[in-house]
Amino acid sequence: MVNRIFFLLVSLTALLIITVATTIALFLQPFHARFFTPAEARSTVTLIAVGDIMTSRMVARQIIKPPTENYPFTHIQDYLATADIIFANLETPVVEGDMVSTTTMQFRSDPVVATLLHAANISLVSLANNHMHDYKKKGLMRTVELMKENGIQAAGAGVNTHDAYAPVYVEKNGITVALLAYIDPGLAPANAYPTDTLPGVAVMNMDKLRDGILEAKKHADVVIVSMHGGREYTREPTATQKNFAYAAIDDGADIVLGHHPHWVQTVEEYKGKTIFYSLGNFVFDQLWSKETRNGLTAKITMTKEGITQVEQIPIYIDETYQPTIVQMDN
Repeated sequence: MVNRIFFLLVSLTALLIITVATTIALFLQPFHARFFTPAEARSTVTLIAVGDIMTSRMVARQIIKPPTENYPFTHIQDYLATADIIFANLETPVVEGDMVSTTTMQFRSDPVVATLLHAANISLVSLANNHMHDYKKKGLMRTVELMKENGIQAAGAGVNTHDAYAPVYVEKNGITVALLAYIDPGLAPANAYPTDTLPGVAVMNMDKLRDGILEAKKHADVVIVSMHGGREYTREPTATQKNFAYAAIDDGADIVLGHHPHWVQTVEEYKGKTIFYSLGNFVFDQLWSKETRNGLTAKITMTKEGITQVEQIPIYIDETYQPTIVQMDN
């Protein structure tokens, strides 16, 4: 009889302990999920966004000199190496041809530039700019082809309307980043518009913007919109830039990265999201002023939940047309 009572007491005690432990575990589940998630769920990705890369004219002449390791990114390669993804506006078609004049406004870069971009770990580029048609449709098509061959995702241009407006994606550490790129139609040449059968660049259009972001958000954790617009050599954005950037954020973009003015422009916070109206130049031969030599980079940290940090890192273009980090005073 005593043994039966003892066994019953032990069983009831064990059952009580299990019940209490289960209740506590269930109660603490949100806490546990928040602070003790698997490593993959806590992963972060760092993206560095830079300004205009123009590897024609004087930069092209520097490229063909006795080689300097990693030119034109020699002085900034350590900084770029801190990123998982690097984004730039490629302000030149990349296509075979003769060396262009140092004073021309029609840019052309040798196909070796595609390998230089790849070697610098640049994996996302915008082709939606006013120079992508400098060598007509042949130049655009060859640029798109060379980017693909070198594993670089190029947005804002394509073999037809669908491809030009489609988002492109890069995945790192289990986090997917989408890029959409557009140019102000006022800056695009008349022959730059894509059709169902002809190549071209994506122009800024509110309906296309909304559709692109909705599509990107189906597959990506973070959506970036690149905007090529504004007035050259000015500090303040235009109403067109502002309206398009605001619409991008309203439609669900996580950040807007601007190019074209060749000067760094205003950085604005809108509804908790960052808009860089112009990052300025990054690799360029415009050495005549401090404004065209001073650029800005954005170092962006993100998780699957979105962007968690945005840092502004200034650069300066040296006498060999390549960027170097500006050492800030403490």
